[in-house]
Order: sequence, then structure tokens, then C-alpha cells
Amino acid sequence: MEQNTNITTTQVGLRYGIIYGLTAVVISLVSIMADMQEIFVIRILNIAVMIAFLVMPMQYFKAQNEGFMSFGQGMGIGAIVSAVSSFISGIFILVYYRLIAPQKFEEILDKARESWEKAGMKEEQMRVVEKFTTPEVMFVSALISGIIFGVIISLIVAAILQKKKPEF
Repeated sequence: MEQNTNITTTQVGLRYGIIYGLTAVVISLVSIMADMQEIFVIRILNIAVMIAFLVMPMQYFKAQNEGFMSFGQGMGIGAIVSAVSSFISGIFILVYYRLIAPQKFEEILDKARESWEKAGMKEEQMRVVEKFTTPEVMFVSALISGIIFGVIISLIVAAILQKKKPEF
């Protein structure tokens, strides 16, 4: 049986990935400006927004596809949303800490040094770790962790929202 839809999982994933990425940038910017990045409520808000931006595109796809979506289609949408939004968030982190507010990155590095000292890290160890504590590494970390966490959440959301089209 043919699909009566003109919309693809890639189109839906890209659209919602861009919207989610921009939303995440706004949340990050507000939390940075308010110096609230480490507050538990902000972390919960980020998780809730991620879940919403994985549920919404899958529901949209189902609505455009006669109420049907396979598990694989849901996973495809979730993976694309996660990759696109993580890339946008990572680019924001890179640009913000490298070009817009490098002094904020220095503040983060100072706090990290303090925690390393409290943990008993030696000076030589701290210098080695500092070489890997850069906005570029933060970009890669945001990209990888965003994709992995997004795919894990997508597994759950796609399993719940899937509705297979009957074969007959």
C-alpha cells in the first residue's frame, strides 16, 4: 500500500531540529546571563524541552501520515532532531565562549581549577586537563552527548508513539 504523504522524516526532523536548536540557544543564553547554568531546575527544563521537541515532530509526522508512524520512522526523526539541535547548540557554545564572551569561559575554567584543586589534582595534571578544556572540546562534547541522549529518549518516545500501518 502506498503512503499518501508528501512529507518525509528528514523534512520533519530538520524543521524541528532547527526550532529546538534555536530554543536551546535561547535557554542557554538566558541561563548564562543569569549565571544559572548549574541550577538543577535549568537542567530539568532542558530535559523537558528536549522531550517535547522529540514528541512534537513525531506527532506531527503521524498527523501528516494518516495517523501512522513506524518505530524506525520515529527513530529517524528523533536522530535528526537530536543531531541538528546539538550542532546548533554546539556552534552557539563555540561562538559564545570563543568570540562573544571569552571572559565567561575563563570564569568556567577558574571554577574548574578550584574543583580540581579540592579533588587533590597535581599542577601538572591540571595543565594537561586544561589543554582539553576549550570551547572546541565543549562543542564536540555538546554534539556527542546531545545526539546520544537524544537517541536514547527517541527510543522511548518512538516506541510509545509508533502505530504501524495495517498490511491489509
